[in-house]
Amino acid sequence: MKTALRLSERFDPTLVGKDGVFQRLDSSAADQPGALIYAAQVNFLNAGLANENVSAFLVPPDLEERVKAAGKSYVVSPTPRLEFFRLYQQLHVEGWLEPEWEPSMGVDCRIHPDATVSPKVRLGDRVVIEAGARIGDHCVIGDDAYIGQNAVIGADGLMPVIDEEGNALRFSHAGSVLLGDRVVVLAGTCIVKSVFGRPTTIGSDSYVGLLTNIGHDVSIGRRCVVGGNCVLAGASVLEDGAEVWASTSVAQGTRIKAGAKIHMGSVVVQTVEAGEAVSGNYAYNHRKRALDHLRKTK
Repeated sequence: MKTALRLSERFDPTLVGKDGVFQRLDSSAADQPGALIYAAQVNFLNAGLANENVSAFLVPPDLEERVKAAGKSYVVSPTPRLEFFRLYQQLHVEGWLEPEWEPSMGVDCRIHPDATVSPKVRLGDRVVIEAGARIGDHCVIGDDAYIGQNAVIGADGLMPVIDEEGNALRFSHAGSVLLGDRVVVLAGTCIVKSVFGRPTTIGSDSYVGLLTNIGHDVSIGRRCVVGGNCVLAGASVLEDGAEVWASTSVAQGTRIKAGAKIHMGSVVVQTVEAGEAVSGNYAYNHRKRALDHLRKTK
């Protein structure tokens, strides 16, 4: 277990409203105890206060009274997101965010000599990694998985962080990637590492097509299909058996429930219910959209 850190040792003590300790950085959805989160808006603060795993908060001045009344440890800053990710990068450089990790290599793996595989990976048995593929630190790849040419597993993703002077700060992800057994990732696809402790995940027996972008903290269930040239933005969720076909974009945090089907070229910005088929920009029920199109073209 990581050593607990004290707020007053990591932030300007004059900004600490109530001192306390934390053991990890996370979001309001933290699933492990001792999390420090930032909450720039009241909905995220309320979600964090309702989560017993969140022990400390970074909040703007207008939310101070709410977190104070809840008795939680907190830091007040006009720029809580910036302060949070500054701390994230400091802890990342110090190695404090490094996952506890034992690398391993299965039997009968076939790794092309032009592929690059970090020594900090766990490969199952009979994994195939083609030419030009790159597997970064803290990736787990299950038995019989296939990684196509020039695919990148464990990249840093887009996380814009701007300081007080308008300068862009470099942000490096400290998380991991988990690919289940028999996952197929085709050429040119990029899968981004998670930001927090939970890995970006693709469940067993799932396919990811050519030139697709899987964002940080995405969760893809078992037996899913993601077609080529798709974008699944950060923290989006595909439940078991969902299908997302070519050139579709799924907005950040959107959930596509079990067995749903997203037709090609769609832009999905809200929850898709289990077994539902949707299409279009913005996507809604595919049958209704087809009928609407027929009416317009008569």
